[in-house]
Amino acid sequence: MSHAQRNIRQLPRSFWALVAGDMLSTLGVSIYTLVILYIVQQYSSNILLNGFVGALSHIPPVIAGFGLGVLVDRMSRKRAMVMANFFVAMLAWIPLWANLHTVWGYTLVVLTDFFIQTAMYWEQLGHNAYVKFLVPPEHLARSEGILQSLASLGFPVGMIWVFLIVGHGPIRWLLGISAGVAGIVGLITWIFLPADPLPLQNDSGGRPWELFEEGLRWIKEVPSLLWYVYQTVFANGAINILMALIIYDMGHQGLFHHVPIIAVLGAGLGMGLGGLTVSTLSSRIRLLWLIIFGRLVFALGLIGIPQKFSIFAVAASLTLIFWGQNVSGTALVTWRTQSTPLAHQGRISSTVAQISSLTSWTLIIGVSALDQVTHHVALGFYVAASLVLVSLAVIGVGMKTGHFRLPRYLGDETSRPPINESW
Repeated sequence: MSHAQRNIRQLPRSFWALVAGDMLSTLGVSIYTLVILYIVQQYSSNILLNGFVGALSHIPPVIAGFGLGVLVDRMSRKRAMVMANFFVAMLAWIPLWANLHTVWGYTLVVLTDFFIQTAMYWEQLGHNAYVKFLVPPEHLARSEGILQSLASLGFPVGMIWVFLIVGHGPIRWLLGISAGVAGIVGLITWIFLPADPLPLQNDSGGRPWELFEEGLRWIKEVPSLLWYVYQTVFANGAINILMALIIYDMGHQGLFHHVPIIAVLGAGLGMGLGGLTVSTLSSRIRLLWLIIFGRLVFALGLIGIPQKFSIFAVAASLTLIFWGQNVSGTALVTWRTQSTPLAHQGRISSTVAQISSLTSWTLIIGVSALDQVTHHVALGFYVAASLVLVSLAVIGVGMKTGHFRLPRYLGDETSRPPINESW
């Protein structure tokens, strides 16, 4: 039996129920996201307005993160995931009935999207902490890679399904399908995943700002976490600008409007291969080299898109982008999860997301405004590539100064700095 086969067999059976739920969840989220953006574009062709709506998904972590992070730490993470999925199942069908010919109907779509994005964010906080509970630490990197690879299958399936229907008939009925998928994911989580009872945390204070300060104190007092946030701000900003630019380009009958299916296949292939790479090489290649290579490939793909050599070059560029993002991003998130106590995963994750999402929201609005003035989408891709390289430079400076200590390999307990569990 090979080394990889032994490691996969050592994962608990319930892990595969989590994988199935993730695959379906990615399918439903992909359908919902694209349909909502399509609805918004039908209402308005203004790039800046679309940018505000597209950036809306980054507001829930900024606002809701004040309370949801510590709430996840005070309750069963399984219960948090079930409740979030059922909440999405109840709301996702509402835009199906909204009258987009009125301001009130359009406002209803935007408000519903805000609450659904908040629920998805809550589900993600619970999910990230639950994986650490479910999987032994030595298999965390491998399990994260497998989750990323298999869950990414839902992305191209959902996107292609929508693309094949756009222009050939009513599209909003797909919102009902996404709502049903969310309900199925909630049932899978409820029935097949074991409970994870955790003791209540004795937190001082409970007001939103005090909860944010508690998460921020964790990050400040662990220098490596602080430098992790520094680089996350730039890397997440780049990937979110990319998604916004693709949406704007499609709305203006640009390059992505003509090659949606091959573009989605390229992105899905990159996501799947990225997770598989982390799963396979996390215990064999230095973590720093995984991150460096992933960041460089990410930037190369961003630079390649505006060249427009051919539709196949665009698909190859998207494969590089999502492979690089998944390799470096999954490796760093796994390291951060391994290096922090389970009981504080929610508030630490929410604080990191608050800082990163606020920056991403600002960058997306800025690029939207720039594109509204210059009408030159290619410039945004170069801006995103520059941000990726800045994130890589931040990692290098942090390690050079000794403030960003990374283990040689994911799962290497010997080179990990001790964490004060009493915090």
